[in-house]
Amino acid sequence: MASPDHSAPKRAGLDRLQGWLTALPALVLALPGHASPLRDVPTTTSAATGILALACLPALAVLALRRRPIHLRGLLPWLALLLVVAVGARTAGDPFAARRALLGLTAGVGLMLAGASLGASGRGALVRGLCLGGAMLLLDTLVDRLGDGAHLPLGNSGDLSEALLPAAVLALVGSGSTSRPWRGAALLMGLGTIILMGGTPVLAGLVSLLGTGLLCFFAIRSTPDAGSRWARNLLLMGAGGWLVLALGFANPGSDSLANEESGPAAASAPVATGGLRVRALIWARVPSVVSDAPWLGHGPGQFARIFPVYRDPIELDLSSHGRSEPTPIEVEHAHNDWLQPFVEW
Repeated sequence: MASPDHSAPKRAGLDRLQGWLTALPALVLALPGHASPLRDVPTTTSAATGILALACLPALAVLALRRRPIHLRGLLPWLALLLVVAVGARTAGDPFAARRALLGLTAGVGLMLAGASLGASGRGALVRGLCLGGAMLLLDTLVDRLGDGAHLPLGNSGDLSEALLPAAVLALVGSGSTSRPWRGAALLMGLGTIILMGGTPVLAGLVSLLGTGLLCFFAIRSTPDAGSRWARNLLLMGAGGWLVLALGFANPGSDSLANEESGPAAASAPVATGGLRVRALIWARVPSVVSDAPWLGHGPGQFARIFPVYRDPIELDLSSHGRSEPTPIEVEHAHNDWLQPFVEW
């Protein structure tokens, strides 16, 4: 008769610890209110990159100590990308932005390796950690709206919706499969994100949430157990809620940012300033930008530095409300997570 494996609970405990530590950067950056390390920091992008790099070290330390196998396909392209970015950072015109981009990518690859080595217990802890981070961002937004409204987590509603999206999808799926104490919190997290994205409104976030929710819905549709049936129904309810909110809140005549302006400049400004038309005009310039540096790109983190000379005059007029802004409005990023590295790397 085989002796019982007394080391199994210890391994599961270490796995859960590594899962929570892998979610630690998201938890630190999502701290609400005055506890947020980014609150009232003028250089939030740079500060967040440094916090990310420091917060991922505990997970990497546990990963190194455990020596768990990493179940990850396609690691070589990621390492090759790191090499390309490191080479580009040495010749970049803005070395600080280049080092920041290289540090962010390195930390992201490190967290990916830590997550790819997790077992079932660690993956559960990682999902709970990411959902908790999203819930803190939602709480921060709610407290802000009940107060003076002067503080918005992450500083931008678009960035907020992007940060909440994966946590919301995980919460909606997890509400049908996690342990009972977490189900109610996961349900509130998922539906709260839908309401927030509909009420802002952030059309890109709503479309992403709908698309991801439908993918999850079809992915779990064939699983017959009761938990998956509950998750399937919940995701279907979320998709229906998105449609209602999209029709009710994404009306350009209601909560558009342009309507917050006043005077003749606002009257002549387009309703969806910074919307699809502006993005289309930015994306139309991407081939010209890439053709000037076709091999290794312009360098990591260099988009804001090199793009101004390529701007379309119509896009500049739209982004600056008919040139009525007191300061120049530069395009800091490509408004697309795939085009940005394509231009830079």
